[in-house]
Amino acid sequence: MIFQNITEHQAYDTHFNYIKCLCSLTKGTALQYTGSLRKASLPDIEEKKNLIDLTKKSLTDEHKIVGIDKDYSYASTSWLPVKSYYLIFNILLTIEYIFKIQKSTFRFGHNNCVDEFTRKLKSQEIQFSNQTLNQVFDQTILTHKVVSGANLSSRTTDALSAFFCSKNPISITPLSSVLFLPPL
Repeated sequence: MIFQNITEHQAYDTHFNYIKCLCSLTKGTALQYTGSLRKASLPDIEEKKNLIDLTKKSLTDEHKIVGIDKDYSYASTSWLPVKSYYLIFNILLTIEYIFKIQKSTFRFGHNNCVDEFTRKLKSQEIQFSNQTLNQVFDQTILTHKVVSGANLSSRTTDALSAFFCSKNPISITPLSSVLFLPPL
């Protein structure tokens, strides 16, 4: 398949840049919880750990395939944000499970999970060691204008890329929903 216009591959690059940004921002980042944790075994964590590992592998495999066949990026663009979202969602469920040690946590709906994580982040009950990840935005972020193509530039900083992620509900709703307020 030959691209009819360059924007088909740019869509993939945009999603991939957001994923790279999130990886860069979270690499080596610690999450501090100010609440109290019970000492207990985590018997139900393996099912989510396996799902998280498989989703990460699937995203890595997608990237490798696009590296071999650039035309595959057109198809991959459809599910790349969805897979990324479910990876983040399952990580958040796992984090909440560790806080509560209740199997029912794994049955949280998407809105409940995101709302609870955002509430904790906003109230500073949880804090990332990377301050960029502690930012909480409201709907006004959607009115901010950015230069066209800035999300594709390799010179864009991670902090600015994170800002792009948080304001773009079409291309990376999962990231903006999980890391920033409110869920879009």
